[in-house]
Amino acid sequence: MVHTTTGRLPDSFPTLAIGDRTFERGETATATAEIAADGSGTFTATGLVEIASLQNSNPDPNAQVDLTVTWTCQDVSN
Repeated sequence: MVHTTTGRLPDSFPTLAIGDRTFERGETATATAEIAADGSGTFTATGLVEIASLQNSNPDPNAQVDLTVTWTCQDVSN
């Protein structure tokens, strides 16, 4: 997975916590963010793998998560 950014922390990707399991990018992971002019957008990540965490020290090597998050923006000015 290649991460390109301008003016932010380089190669920064957060973890995803689901219950007592934690996932982060794997070797074949991909992530894409699309932001429209109005601020709405979509974030898609595939190939997130389970990692050890304080809640779970024995991650499943076969566990994987794919996700898509979408949002919309609206003008709330008077």
